[in-house]
Amino acid sequence: MVTPYSHPMVEQVAATDGTRTAIIVRERVPGRAVAPPRPVPVTAAELDEIAAAAREWPVDFVLIETAEHRPVRVTAGAARTTPLFLTHRDGVLHGSWDMADLRPFTTALNPKEATRMLVYRPRYSSDTAFAGIHRLTERATATFGGDLVITYPEPIVHAQPLDLADDADVLAAFVDRIDAALDARPLDPDATLVHLTGGLDSGSIGTRMARRWPGRIDTATLIGSAPAANSRSGAAPRSAPASRSATGTFSWTRVTC
Repeated sequence: MVTPYSHPMVEQVAATDGTRTAIIVRERVPGRAVAPPRPVPVTAAELDEIAAAAREWPVDFVLIETAEHRPVRVTAGAARTTPLFLTHRDGVLHGSWDMADLRPFTTALNPKEATRMLVYRPRYSSDTAFAGIHRLTERATATFGGDLVITYPEPIVHAQPLDLADDADVLAAFVDRIDAALDARPLDPDATLVHLTGGLDSGSIGTRMARRWPGRIDTATLIGSAPAANSRSGAAPRSAPASRSATGTFSWTRVTC
């Protein structure tokens, strides 16, 4: 069973030829009507075309392919704007964008990944901190026929960097690429919030969006506090309801970009 995720920036597409089925969850693009989520009957050739077109979608997507007596295949897009976590039990594959949904399927930490996190050497891979829960990374494919196999994309052959032209405007090129990513999605500035993580990536995106849409973009960050941290002076005030975790309190605080 696949439950559609209701969100104004996401749409679901499904097609079947009677034997095979393709389910696509993807980001919407501007100027295109939202596709109906109900399965559409197609021919075998049309289904092949739909699956091929899904892999060429300009923004993020997840493609789920099923067929009689064949393993299920789940393919992630290149953007990977949302995580997708997978696990299995008793011959059933389970997946969610929220790892907490998969909590009943794990009873232990993954020692290797936990060690990486403790020494602050995390790796972007299919490993998560919890045994039995896997992350589907960008452009990876998960195949499940009783056991879960995740295949990474082929590595890109690296070349020597080119010399920068004397008249190159690096900042302008960077801004153009940010604008291209923003314009590829039907953003509503008045309904968009930028999550500032404290890093350069989110700060650059937030700054550019604030310049494009002055006074219309909300920005926020996630504040975490533990009992020992509560005694420190200068703690940031909370402006949103907090949620509890095993390590402390987390809350959303609005900041100015």
